[in-house]
Amino acid sequence: MFFPLADVTAVAFRPDSKVVAVAFGMPTPSPVVTPAVVRFWDATTGAALDRRLDEPTRVNALAYSPDGRRLATGLNGNAAQLWDAEAGARLGSALPHSAPVGDIGFTRTARPWSRPA
Repeated sequence: MFFPLADVTAVAFRPDSKVVAVAFGMPTPSPVVTPAVVRFWDATTGAALDRRLDEPTRVNALAYSPDGRRLATGLNGNAAQLWDAEAGARLGSALPHSAPVGDIGFTRTARPWSRPA
């Protein structure tokens, strides 16, 4: 699902700067919980890449792992999710939080971290 009138809610460049991930979601506040999508573009040419990630709620934050192989999404639905950035596959179950995840990242040793919005 792609929302033509959706807000850009998060952006992250792969560490090699060749790919940019952009999260789209409905404007906040929205009266209903709406799904979100993360799309990918070639940062040099601007061409859309043939992959996407679908999330059940608004994506507040995105971060690539230091090696660029994983992408973390911080969700408005009180969770964080790890993805295989190339395959577009979820890596395990969503990691629950007590509040919406407003910031997410990786340590230098590639361990993910997050904090509430």
